[in-house]
Amino acid sequence: MKILLFSLTLIIITILPVNSQTLPPYNFTIYDSTENQGYYFLVSFTLIPPYTYAPTQMILDNKGHLVYYRGFGIGGPLGTSTDYKMQVNGTVSFYVGTMFYIMDSTFIVKDSLTAANGFSADPHEMIILSNGHYLLLASESRTLDLSSYYWFGQNHNQPGSTNATVKGAVIQEFDQNKNLVWEWKSHDKFQFSDVDSIWLNSPENVDWTHSNALHMDNDGNVLLSSRHFNEITKINKSTGAIMWRWGGKRNQFTFANDTIGFTGQHHIRRISNGNVTLFDNGQYTDPPVARGLEYSLNESSKVATLIWQYIYDPGMYSSAMGDVQRLTNNNTLVNYGFVDSGRPTFVVVKPNGSKIVEMKLPDGYATYRAFNYSTLPWQLKRPNIRCSSIGNNYYLTADSGYTSYKWSTGAVTQSILLTQTGIYYVYVNYGGGYISSPVYTILNMNSPCNGIGIISQSNSEANQYSLSQNYPNPFNPSTRILFTIPEAGNVKLTLYDALGRLMKTLLNEHKSRGMYEFELDASDLSSGVYFYKLEAPNYSNSKKMLLIK
Repeated sequence: MKILLFSLTLIIITILPVNSQTLPPYNFTIYDSTENQGYYFLVSFTLIPPYTYAPTQMILDNKGHLVYYRGFGIGGPLGTSTDYKMQVNGTVSFYVGTMFYIMDSTFIVKDSLTAANGFSADPHEMIILSNGHYLLLASESRTLDLSSYYWFGQNHNQPGSTNATVKGAVIQEFDQNKNLVWEWKSHDKFQFSDVDSIWLNSPENVDWTHSNALHMDNDGNVLLSSRHFNEITKINKSTGAIMWRWGGKRNQFTFANDTIGFTGQHHIRRISNGNVTLFDNGQYTDPPVARGLEYSLNESSKVATLIWQYIYDPGMYSSAMGDVQRLTNNNTLVNYGFVDSGRPTFVVVKPNGSKIVEMKLPDGYATYRAFNYSTLPWQLKRPNIRCSSIGNNYYLTADSGYTSYKWSTGAVTQSILLTQTGIYYVYVNYGGGYISSPVYTILNMNSPCNGIGIISQSNSEANQYSLSQNYPNPFNPSTRILFTIPEAGNVKLTLYDALGRLMKTLLNEHKSRGMYEFELDASDLSSGVYFYKLEAPNYSNSKKMLLIK
Protein backbone atom coordinates (compact mmCIF):
# COMPACT_ATOMS: atom_id res chain seq x y z
CA MET A 1 0.00 0.00 0.00
CA LYS A 2 1.23 3.49 -0.86
CA ILE A 3 0.20 6.28 1.50
CA LEU A 4 0.97 9.68 0.01
CA LEU A 5 0.89 12.73 2.26
CA PHE A 6 1.75 16.00 0.60
CA SER A 7 1.38 19.64 1.57
CA LEU A 8 3.19 21.73 -1.04
CA THR A 9 3.60 25.45 -1.52
CA LEU A 10 1.18 26.89 -4.05
CA ILE A 11 2.68 28.64 -7.07
CA ILE A 12 -0.03 30.99 -8.26
CA ILE A 13 -0.82 31.92 -11.85
CA THR A 14 -3.94 34.08 -11.85
CA ILE A 15 -6.25 33.82 -14.84
CA LEU A 16 -8.85 36.55 -15.33
CA PRO A 17 -11.24 35.48 -18.08
CA VAL A 18 -13.02 37.87 -20.40
CA ASN A 19 -16.07 39.43 -18.68
CA SER A 20 -14.45 38.80 -15.31
CA GLN A 21 -17.28 40.69 -13.60
CA THR A 22 -19.44 37.55 -14.05
CA LEU A 23 -17.00 34.77 -14.96
CA PRO A 24 -15.01 33.39 -12.04
CA PRO A 25 -11.30 34.15 -11.91
CA TYR A 26 -9.10 31.20 -11.07
CA ASN A 27 -5.54 30.14 -10.36
CA PHE A 28 -4.06 27.39 -12.50
CA THR A 29 -0.64 26.16 -11.44
CA ILE A 30 1.41 23.78 -13.57
CA TYR A 31 4.10 21.91 -11.68
CA ASP A 32 5.05 19.48 -14.45
CA SER A 33 3.94 20.34 -17.99
CA THR A 34 5.30 17.07 -19.42
CA GLU A 35 2.65 15.15 -17.45
CA ASN A 36 -0.16 17.64 -17.95
CA GLN A 37 -2.48 16.59 -20.74
CA GLY A 38 -5.67 17.35 -22.59
CA TYR A 39 -8.65 19.38 -21.39
CA TYR A 40 -10.36 19.97 -18.06
CA PHE A 41 -14.18 20.08 -17.75
CA LEU A 42 -15.78 21.71 -14.68
CA VAL A 43 -18.65 23.95 -13.57
CA SER A 44 -17.95 26.78 -11.14
CA PHE A 45 -20.76 27.81 -8.77
CA THR A 46 -21.56 28.61 -5.18
CA LEU A 47 -24.44 27.72 -2.87
CA ILE A 48 -23.95 30.71 -0.58
CA PRO A 49 -24.72 34.36 -1.45
CA PRO A 50 -23.46 36.79 -2.54
CA TYR A 51 -23.53 35.25 -6.03
CA THR A 52 -20.62 37.27 -7.37
CA TYR A 53 -19.88 35.10 -10.39
CA ALA A 54 -22.22 33.30 -12.74
CA PRO A 55 -22.43 29.51 -12.55
CA THR A 56 -20.26 28.61 -15.52
CA GLN A 57 -19.46 25.53 -17.54
CA MET A 58 -15.74 25.73 -18.24
CA ILE A 59 -13.24 23.87 -20.41
CA LEU A 60 -9.57 24.63 -19.76
CA ASP A 61 -6.66 23.45 -21.87
CA ASN A 62 -3.50 22.03 -20.35
CA LYS A 63 -1.97 25.51 -20.11
CA GLY A 64 -4.86 26.72 -17.98
CA HIS A 65 -6.44 28.79 -20.75
CA LEU A 66 -10.24 29.00 -20.72
CA VAL A 67 -11.05 27.45 -24.10
CA TYR A 68 -14.86 27.36 -23.77
CA TYR A 69 -17.41 28.67 -21.32
CA ARG A 70 -21.16 28.92 -20.91
CA GLY A 71 -22.81 30.92 -18.14
CA PHE A 72 -26.17 30.26 -16.49
CA GLY A 73 -26.93 33.58 -14.83
CA ILE A 74 -26.05 34.88 -11.39
CA GLY A 75 -26.81 32.59 -8.48
CA GLY A 76 -28.29 29.15 -8.51
CA PRO A 77 -28.46 26.01 -6.41
CA LEU A 78 -26.81 22.67 -7.12
CA GLY A 79 -29.21 22.04 -9.99
CA THR A 80 -27.98 25.06 -11.96
CA SER A 81 -25.58 22.90 -13.98
CA THR A 82 -24.08 19.67 -12.70
CA ASP A 83 -22.63 16.41 -13.98
CA TYR A 84 -20.91 18.22 -16.87
CA LYS A 85 -18.89 15.57 -18.67
CA MET A 86 -18.10 13.78 -21.90
CA GLN A 87 -19.95 10.52 -22.52
CA VAL A 88 -18.58 7.32 -24.06
CA ASN A 89 -20.27 8.12 -27.40
CA GLY A 90 -18.51 11.49 -27.68
CA THR A 91 -21.42 13.68 -26.64
CA VAL A 92 -21.27 16.13 -23.73
CA SER A 93 -24.02 16.09 -21.11
CA PHE A 94 -25.10 18.16 -18.13
CA TYR A 95 -28.06 18.64 -15.79
CA VAL A 96 -30.14 21.79 -15.41
CA GLY A 97 -33.52 22.20 -13.71
CA THR A 98 -35.23 18.82 -14.07
CA MET A 99 -33.46 17.48 -17.16
CA PHE A 100 -30.23 16.00 -18.40
CA TYR A 101 -29.19 17.64 -21.68
CA ILE A 102 -26.98 16.12 -24.35
CA MET A 103 -24.86 18.27 -26.69
CA ASP A 104 -22.97 17.51 -29.88
CA SER A 105 -19.36 18.46 -30.65
CA THR A 106 -20.38 22.08 -31.29
CA PHE A 107 -22.02 22.36 -27.84
CA ILE A 108 -25.52 22.59 -29.26
CA VAL A 109 -28.16 20.71 -27.28
CA LYS A 110 -29.48 17.85 -29.39
CA ASP A 111 -31.37 15.74 -26.87
CA SER A 112 -32.64 15.57 -23.32
CA LEU A 113 -33.69 12.99 -20.76
CA THR A 114 -35.57 13.02 -17.48
CA ALA A 115 -36.95 10.43 -15.09
CA ALA A 116 -40.04 8.33 -15.82
CA ASN A 117 -43.01 7.12 -13.75
CA GLY A 118 -43.51 10.49 -12.11
CA PHE A 119 -40.15 10.50 -10.32
CA SER A 120 -37.78 13.49 -10.31
CA ALA A 121 -34.45 13.29 -12.10
CA ASP A 122 -31.56 13.63 -9.66
CA PRO A 123 -28.79 16.09 -10.68
CA HIS A 124 -25.97 13.81 -9.55
CA GLU A 125 -25.56 11.28 -12.36
CA MET A 126 -26.53 10.21 -15.86
CA ILE A 127 -24.43 7.77 -17.87
CA ILE A 128 -24.73 6.79 -21.51
CA LEU A 129 -23.71 3.13 -21.69
CA SER A 130 -21.69 1.46 -24.44
CA ASN A 131 -24.87 -0.14 -25.84
CA GLY A 132 -26.52 3.28 -26.19
CA HIS A 133 -28.74 2.88 -23.13
CA TYR A 134 -29.08 5.59 -20.47
CA LEU A 135 -28.60 4.99 -16.74
CA LEU A 136 -29.68 7.78 -14.42
CA LEU A 137 -30.43 8.60 -10.81
CA ALA A 138 -33.88 9.78 -9.82
CA SER A 139 -35.61 10.37 -6.50
CA GLU A 140 -38.82 9.18 -4.89
CA SER A 141 -40.49 10.64 -1.81
CA ARG A 142 -42.67 8.56 0.50
CA THR A 143 -44.52 9.49 3.68
CA LEU A 144 -43.26 7.63 6.78
CA ASP A 145 -43.83 7.73 10.52
CA LEU A 146 -40.39 8.48 12.00
CA SER A 147 -41.50 9.37 15.51
CA SER A 148 -39.60 6.44 17.00
CA TYR A 149 -36.28 7.74 15.62
CA TYR A 150 -34.73 10.32 17.95
CA TRP A 151 -32.11 11.29 15.37
CA PHE A 152 -33.14 14.76 14.26
CA GLY A 153 -32.49 18.39 15.09
CA GLN A 154 -29.23 20.18 15.77
CA ASN A 155 -28.14 17.63 18.38
CA HIS A 156 -29.73 14.62 16.62
CA ASN A 157 -31.83 13.80 19.67
CA GLN A 158 -35.30 14.91 18.54
CA PRO A 159 -37.96 12.55 17.16
CA GLY A 160 -38.92 12.48 13.53
CA SER A 161 -42.34 13.56 12.32
CA THR A 162 -45.27 11.15 12.26
CA ASN A 163 -45.87 12.35 8.72
CA ALA A 164 -42.32 12.79 7.39
CA THR A 165 -41.52 13.16 3.69
CA VAL A 166 -38.58 10.83 3.07
CA LYS A 167 -36.62 11.13 -0.18
CA GLY A 168 -34.83 8.02 -1.45
CA ALA A 169 -32.95 7.04 -4.60
CA VAL A 170 -34.34 5.48 -7.75
CA ILE A 171 -32.20 4.05 -10.55
CA GLN A 172 -33.68 3.94 -14.04
CA GLU A 173 -32.34 2.51 -17.29
CA PHE A 174 -33.68 3.59 -20.69
CA ASP A 175 -32.99 2.10 -24.10
CA GLN A 176 -31.86 4.10 -27.16
CA ASN A 177 -35.47 5.16 -27.76
CA LYS A 178 -35.88 6.26 -24.14
CA ASN A 179 -38.15 3.42 -23.18
CA LEU A 180 -37.78 2.51 -19.51
CA VAL A 181 -36.31 -1.00 -19.35
CA TRP A 182 -35.18 -1.33 -15.72
CA GLU A 183 -35.93 0.35 -12.40
CA TRP A 184 -34.65 -0.03 -8.85
CA LYS A 185 -36.02 1.74 -5.74
CA SER A 186 -34.10 2.25 -2.50
CA HIS A 187 -37.35 2.45 -0.51
CA ASP A 188 -37.99 -1.19 -1.43
CA LYS A 189 -34.49 -2.46 -0.61
CA PHE A 190 -33.14 -0.45 2.35
CA GLN A 191 -34.43 0.11 5.87
CA PHE A 192 -34.74 3.63 7.21
CA SER A 193 -32.34 2.78 10.05
CA ASP A 194 -29.54 2.22 7.51
CA VAL A 195 -28.97 5.99 7.44
CA ASP A 196 -26.24 7.60 9.54
CA SER A 197 -28.11 10.00 11.82
CA ILE A 198 -25.26 12.54 11.60
CA TRP A 199 -26.74 13.61 8.25
CA LEU A 200 -30.28 14.14 9.55
CA ASN A 201 -31.67 17.55 10.50
CA SER A 202 -35.26 18.31 9.56
CA PRO A 203 -37.76 15.87 11.14
CA GLU A 204 -40.35 16.65 8.45
CA ASN A 205 -38.34 16.68 5.20
CA VAL A 206 -35.72 13.97 5.21
CA ASP A 207 -32.96 13.58 2.63
CA TRP A 208 -32.53 9.90 3.39
CA THR A 209 -30.08 8.15 1.03
CA HIS A 210 -28.63 11.18 -0.80
CA SER A 211 -27.29 8.82 -3.45
CA ASN A 212 -24.75 10.63 -5.60
CA ALA A 213 -23.06 8.22 -8.06
CA LEU A 214 -23.81 5.31 -10.37
CA HIS A 215 -21.41 3.03 -12.18
CA MET A 216 -22.00 0.04 -14.42
CA ASP A 217 -19.57 -2.56 -13.12
CA ASN A 218 -17.50 -4.84 -15.35
CA ASP A 219 -19.85 -7.76 -14.71
CA GLY A 220 -22.92 -5.79 -15.79
CA ASN A 221 -24.19 -5.05 -12.29
CA VAL A 222 -24.58 -1.58 -10.77
CA LEU A 223 -22.55 0.25 -8.13
CA LEU A 224 -24.42 2.90 -6.15
CA SER A 225 -22.90 5.48 -3.79
CA SER A 226 -25.23 6.72 -1.02
CA ARG A 227 -23.67 9.64 0.84
CA HIS A 228 -25.98 9.59 3.88
CA PHE A 229 -25.39 5.88 4.36
CA ASN A 230 -21.60 6.26 3.95
CA GLU A 231 -22.07 3.23 1.73
CA ILE A 232 -21.29 1.75 -1.66
CA THR A 233 -23.90 -0.82 -2.68
CA LYS A 234 -23.63 -3.40 -5.46
CA ILE A 235 -26.97 -4.20 -7.08
CA ASN A 236 -27.74 -7.26 -9.17
CA LYS A 237 -28.88 -5.94 -12.53
CA SER A 238 -30.97 -9.02 -13.29
CA THR A 239 -32.82 -9.46 -10.00
CA GLY A 240 -32.48 -6.08 -8.26
CA ALA A 241 -31.10 -7.85 -5.19
CA ILE A 242 -28.33 -6.28 -3.11
CA MET A 243 -25.13 -8.26 -3.75
CA TRP A 244 -23.01 -6.56 -1.08
CA ARG A 245 -22.74 -3.44 1.06
CA TRP A 246 -19.45 -1.69 1.66
CA GLY A 247 -19.13 1.01 4.32
CA GLY A 248 -21.66 2.48 6.72
CA LYS A 249 -23.78 0.68 9.31
CA ARG A 250 -24.37 -2.43 7.18
CA ASN A 251 -20.77 -2.82 6.04
CA GLN A 252 -19.88 -6.39 5.04
CA PHE A 253 -16.22 -5.77 4.21
CA THR A 254 -13.02 -5.86 6.21
CA PHE A 255 -10.93 -2.73 5.56
CA ALA A 256 -7.36 -3.93 5.12
CA ASN A 257 -4.59 -1.33 5.54
CA ASP A 258 -7.17 1.36 6.25
CA THR A 259 -8.30 2.23 9.76
CA ILE A 260 -10.34 5.26 8.64
CA GLY A 261 -12.91 3.98 6.16
CA PHE A 262 -14.92 6.67 4.37
CA THR A 263 -17.82 9.04 5.10
CA GLY A 264 -19.98 11.12 2.78
CA GLN A 265 -18.15 9.63 -0.22
CA HIS A 266 -18.63 10.45 -3.91
CA HIS A 267 -17.93 9.09 -7.40
CA ILE A 268 -17.38 5.34 -7.20
CA ARG A 269 -15.64 4.00 -10.33
CA ARG A 270 -14.15 0.65 -11.42
CA ILE A 271 -10.86 1.43 -13.17
CA SER A 272 -8.90 -0.45 -15.82
CA ASN A 273 -6.73 -2.44 -13.38
CA GLY A 274 -9.85 -3.91 -11.72
CA ASN A 275 -9.64 -1.75 -8.60
CA VAL A 276 -12.15 0.90 -7.59
CA THR A 277 -11.60 4.59 -6.91
CA LEU A 278 -13.73 7.01 -4.92
CA PHE A 279 -13.52 10.38 -3.21
CA ASP A 280 -13.78 10.28 0.57
CA ASN A 281 -15.11 13.65 1.73
CA GLY A 282 -14.02 12.60 5.19
CA GLN A 283 -16.12 15.10 7.13
CA TYR A 284 -17.04 12.53 9.76
CA THR A 285 -14.11 10.15 9.63
CA ASP A 286 -11.77 9.98 12.61
CA PRO A 287 -9.83 12.17 12.11
CA PRO A 288 -11.72 14.24 9.51
CA VAL A 289 -9.70 14.26 6.29
CA ALA A 290 -10.46 14.34 2.56
CA ARG A 291 -8.80 11.59 0.53
CA GLY A 292 -8.54 10.30 -3.00
CA LEU A 293 -8.76 6.50 -2.66
CA GLU A 294 -8.07 3.33 -4.63
CA TYR A 295 -9.09 -0.06 -3.23
CA SER A 296 -8.76 -3.63 -4.38
CA LEU A 297 -12.03 -5.43 -3.62
CA ASN A 298 -12.18 -9.15 -3.04
CA GLU A 299 -15.90 -9.61 -3.49
CA SER A 300 -15.83 -13.25 -2.39
CA SER A 301 -13.99 -12.87 0.92
CA LYS A 302 -15.33 -9.31 1.38
CA VAL A 303 -11.94 -7.67 1.91
CA ALA A 304 -11.28 -4.08 0.77
CA THR A 305 -7.53 -3.46 0.58
CA LEU A 306 -6.34 0.12 0.37
CA ILE A 307 -3.89 0.29 -2.54
CA TRP A 308 -3.35 4.03 -2.88
CA GLN A 309 -4.48 7.24 -1.26
CA TYR A 310 -3.72 10.92 -1.69
CA ILE A 311 -4.05 13.43 1.13
CA TYR A 312 -3.49 17.05 0.19
CA ASP A 313 -3.54 18.24 3.79
CA PRO A 314 -4.34 16.10 6.86
CA GLY A 315 -6.33 19.01 8.28
CA MET A 316 -8.63 19.37 5.26
CA TYR A 317 -11.99 17.69 4.73
CA SER A 318 -14.77 18.30 2.19
CA SER A 319 -18.32 19.17 3.20
CA ALA A 320 -19.90 18.21 -0.16
CA MET A 321 -19.31 17.03 -3.74
CA GLY A 322 -15.99 15.93 -5.26
CA ASP A 323 -14.63 13.14 -7.45
CA VAL A 324 -11.57 11.04 -8.24
CA GLN A 325 -10.56 10.22 -11.81
CA ARG A 326 -7.74 7.87 -12.80
CA LEU A 327 -6.28 9.30 -16.02
CA THR A 328 -5.03 7.46 -19.09
CA ASN A 329 -1.40 8.12 -18.14
CA ASN A 330 -1.98 6.60 -14.67
CA ASN A 331 -2.01 9.97 -12.92
CA THR A 332 -5.03 10.91 -10.79
CA LEU A 333 -7.32 13.93 -10.63
CA VAL A 334 -8.77 14.64 -7.18
CA ASN A 335 -11.55 17.24 -7.00
CA TYR A 336 -12.42 18.44 -3.50
CA GLY A 337 -15.87 20.00 -3.85
CA PHE A 338 -16.64 22.46 -1.05
CA VAL A 339 -13.67 23.01 1.24
CA ASP A 340 -12.46 25.82 3.50
CA SER A 341 -11.14 29.08 2.06
CA GLY A 342 -7.71 28.93 0.50
CA ARG A 343 -7.98 25.26 -0.41
CA PRO A 344 -7.61 23.87 -3.94
CA THR A 345 -10.54 23.06 -6.21
CA PHE A 346 -8.72 20.10 -7.74
CA VAL A 347 -5.24 18.69 -8.13
CA VAL A 348 -3.67 16.23 -10.54
CA VAL A 349 -0.99 14.06 -9.01
CA LYS A 350 1.44 11.33 -10.07
CA PRO A 351 1.30 7.86 -8.52
CA ASN A 352 3.96 8.98 -6.03
CA GLY A 353 1.78 11.93 -4.99
CA SER A 354 3.82 14.74 -6.54
CA LYS A 355 1.63 17.45 -8.00
CA ILE A 356 1.27 18.06 -11.73
CA VAL A 357 -1.51 20.67 -11.72
CA GLU A 358 -3.43 22.56 -9.08
CA MET A 359 -6.52 24.64 -9.80
CA LYS A 360 -8.24 27.08 -7.42
CA LEU A 361 -11.57 28.86 -7.84
CA PRO A 362 -12.54 31.86 -5.69
CA ASP A 363 -13.27 31.12 -2.04
CA GLY A 364 -16.79 29.78 -1.63
CA TYR A 365 -16.91 28.46 -5.21
CA ALA A 366 -16.51 24.84 -6.22
CA THR A 367 -17.27 22.34 -8.93
CA TYR A 368 -19.44 19.29 -8.35
CA ARG A 369 -17.09 17.20 -10.46
CA ALA A 370 -14.00 17.89 -12.56
CA PHE A 371 -12.77 15.71 -15.41
CA ASN A 372 -9.66 15.57 -17.57
CA TYR A 373 -9.73 14.14 -21.09
CA SER A 374 -6.37 13.47 -22.73
CA THR A 375 -7.92 13.91 -26.16
CA LEU A 376 -11.30 14.92 -27.53
CA PRO A 377 -13.10 12.70 -30.07
CA TRP A 378 -13.77 15.76 -32.20
CA GLN A 379 -11.98 18.98 -33.02
CA LEU A 380 -12.83 22.22 -31.29
CA LYS A 381 -13.67 24.72 -34.04
CA ARG A 382 -11.77 27.68 -32.65
CA PRO A 383 -11.59 31.04 -34.45
CA ASN A 384 -8.27 32.12 -35.94
CA ILE A 385 -6.56 35.46 -35.38
CA ARG A 386 -4.75 37.22 -38.24
CA CYS A 387 -2.26 40.03 -37.79
CA SER A 388 -2.07 42.75 -40.44
CA SER A 389 -0.82 46.31 -40.90
CA ILE A 390 -2.30 49.44 -42.39
CA GLY A 391 0.34 52.11 -42.65
CA ASN A 392 2.19 52.15 -39.37
CA ASN A 393 -0.66 50.54 -37.43
CA TYR A 394 -0.99 46.83 -36.65
CA TYR A 395 -4.28 45.01 -36.12
CA LEU A 396 -5.51 41.63 -34.92
CA THR A 397 -8.59 40.37 -36.74
CA ALA A 398 -10.71 37.34 -35.86
CA ASP A 399 -12.51 35.16 -38.38
CA SER A 400 -15.78 36.52 -39.72
CA GLY A 401 -19.15 34.83 -39.43
CA TYR A 402 -19.78 35.28 -35.71
CA THR A 403 -22.37 37.46 -34.01
CA SER A 404 -20.18 38.43 -31.06
CA TYR A 405 -16.51 39.05 -30.32
CA LYS A 406 -15.08 39.34 -26.82
CA TRP A 407 -11.35 40.14 -26.75
CA SER A 408 -9.03 39.72 -23.81
CA THR A 409 -8.63 43.52 -23.93
CA GLY A 410 -12.37 44.02 -23.40
CA ALA A 411 -13.01 45.06 -27.02
CA VAL A 412 -16.10 43.66 -28.74
CA THR A 413 -15.20 44.34 -32.38
CA GLN A 414 -13.93 41.87 -34.97
CA SER A 415 -10.58 43.70 -35.23
CA ILE A 416 -8.50 45.48 -32.59
CA LEU A 417 -5.62 47.94 -32.88
CA LEU A 418 -2.36 46.76 -31.32
CA THR A 419 -0.79 49.30 -29.01
CA GLN A 420 1.40 47.17 -26.74
CA THR A 421 2.97 43.79 -26.25
CA GLY A 422 1.00 41.13 -24.43
CA ILE A 423 -1.15 38.04 -24.70
CA TYR A 424 -4.23 38.31 -26.91
CA TYR A 425 -7.20 36.06 -27.60
CA VAL A 426 -10.85 36.43 -28.54
CA TYR A 427 -14.06 34.58 -27.64
CA VAL A 428 -16.80 34.12 -30.20
CA ASN A 429 -20.28 32.65 -29.90
CA TYR A 430 -20.22 28.86 -30.15
CA GLY A 431 -23.16 26.58 -29.43
CA GLY A 432 -24.75 27.81 -26.24
CA GLY A 433 -21.57 29.50 -25.05
CA TYR A 434 -18.30 31.02 -26.22
CA ILE A 435 -15.09 29.50 -27.58
CA SER A 436 -11.62 31.03 -27.54
CA SER A 437 -9.11 31.50 -30.30
CA PRO A 438 -5.59 30.20 -29.72
CA VAL A 439 -3.48 32.57 -27.65
CA TYR A 440 -1.52 35.11 -29.71
CA THR A 441 1.57 36.38 -27.91
CA ILE A 442 3.29 39.61 -28.96
CA LEU A 443 6.72 40.36 -27.55
CA ASN A 444 7.95 43.07 -29.91
CA MET A 445 5.83 45.91 -31.29
CA ASN A 446 8.38 46.56 -34.05
CA SER A 447 7.16 43.43 -35.83
CA PRO A 448 4.08 42.04 -34.05
CA CYS A 449 2.81 40.11 -37.08
CA ASN A 450 5.84 37.83 -37.24
CA GLY A 451 5.13 34.61 -35.34
CA ILE A 452 4.98 35.36 -31.65
CA GLY A 453 6.10 38.92 -32.36
CA ILE A 454 9.90 38.54 -32.34
CA ILE A 455 11.82 40.08 -35.22
CA SER A 456 13.31 37.74 -37.82
CA GLN A 457 16.56 38.76 -39.49
CA SER A 458 17.57 38.84 -43.11
CA ASN A 459 19.72 36.09 -44.55
CA SER A 460 22.80 38.29 -44.37
CA GLU A 461 22.22 39.00 -40.69
CA ALA A 462 21.57 35.35 -39.98
CA ASN A 463 24.94 34.50 -41.51
CA GLN A 464 26.66 36.97 -39.19
CA TYR A 465 24.99 35.80 -35.98
CA SER A 466 24.40 32.29 -34.65
CA LEU A 467 22.64 30.61 -31.73
CA SER A 468 23.53 27.07 -30.70
CA GLN A 469 20.43 25.96 -28.74
CA ASN A 470 17.61 24.62 -30.91
CA TYR A 471 14.27 23.00 -30.12
CA PRO A 472 13.74 20.46 -28.72
CA ASN A 473 17.15 19.90 -27.08
CA PRO A 474 15.67 19.12 -23.65
CA PHE A 475 17.77 20.23 -20.70
CA ASN A 476 17.80 19.97 -16.94
CA PRO A 477 18.58 21.93 -14.86
CA SER A 478 20.77 24.33 -16.90
CA THR A 479 21.92 24.85 -20.45
CA ARG A 480 24.70 26.72 -22.29
CA ILE A 481 23.49 29.06 -25.02
CA LEU A 482 26.36 29.92 -27.37
CA PHE A 483 26.28 32.90 -29.72
CA THR A 484 28.60 34.69 -32.11
CA ILE A 485 28.60 38.49 -32.13
CA PRO A 486 30.26 40.45 -34.96
CA GLU A 487 30.07 43.80 -33.13
CA ALA A 488 31.07 44.82 -29.64
CA GLY A 489 28.30 45.88 -27.27
CA ASN A 490 25.75 44.79 -24.73
CA VAL A 491 23.94 41.47 -25.25
CA LYS A 492 20.67 40.67 -23.52
CA LEU A 493 18.90 37.31 -23.27
CA THR A 494 15.27 37.21 -22.11
CA LEU A 495 13.35 34.01 -21.38
CA TYR A 496 9.56 33.69 -21.79
CA ASP A 497 7.18 30.87 -21.07
CA ALA A 498 4.76 29.48 -23.66
CA LEU A 499 2.18 32.18 -22.83
CA GLY A 500 4.69 34.99 -23.32
CA ARG A 501 5.32 35.79 -19.65
CA LEU A 502 8.80 37.12 -18.88
CA MET A 503 10.65 34.61 -16.71
CA LYS A 504 14.33 35.72 -16.70
CA THR A 505 16.61 38.44 -18.06
CA LEU A 506 20.37 37.94 -18.45
CA LEU A 507 22.83 40.68 -19.44
CA ASN A 508 26.35 40.31 -20.84
CA GLU A 509 28.64 43.16 -21.93
CA HIS A 510 31.18 42.44 -24.67
CA LYS A 511 34.05 44.74 -25.65
CA SER A 512 34.90 42.82 -28.79
CA ARG A 513 33.34 40.53 -31.35
CA GLY A 514 33.63 36.76 -31.05
CA MET A 515 31.86 33.71 -29.61
CA TYR A 516 30.31 33.93 -26.16
CA GLU A 517 27.82 32.07 -24.06
CA PHE A 518 25.05 32.45 -21.52
CA GLU A 519 24.65 29.85 -18.78
CA LEU A 520 20.88 29.59 -18.25
CA ASP A 521 19.91 28.19 -14.84
CA ALA A 522 16.39 26.74 -14.99
CA SER A 523 16.35 24.96 -11.64
CA ASP A 524 13.56 27.24 -10.44
CA LEU A 525 11.33 26.69 -13.50
CA SER A 526 8.72 24.05 -14.21
CA SER A 527 9.12 21.62 -17.08
CA GLY A 528 7.76 22.94 -20.35
CA VAL A 529 8.34 24.83 -23.57
CA TYR A 530 10.13 28.20 -23.36
CA PHE A 531 11.21 30.88 -25.83
CA TYR A 532 14.42 32.80 -25.43
CA LYS A 533 15.21 36.03 -27.23
CA LEU A 534 18.74 37.26 -27.88
CA GLU A 535 19.28 40.96 -28.48
CA ALA A 536 22.65 42.35 -29.58
CA PRO A 537 23.69 45.45 -31.56
CA ASN A 538 21.56 45.54 -34.73
CA TYR A 539 20.21 42.07 -34.02
CA SER A 540 17.22 40.36 -32.43
CA ASN A 541 16.24 36.71 -32.81
CA SER A 542 14.65 33.92 -30.87
CA LYS A 543 14.54 30.16 -30.49
CA LYS A 544 12.42 27.60 -28.72
CA MET A 545 13.62 25.02 -26.21
CA LEU A 546 12.21 22.31 -23.98
CA LEU A 547 12.90 22.01 -20.26
CA ILE A 548 12.41 18.53 -18.79
CA LYS A 549 12.83 17.75 -15.11
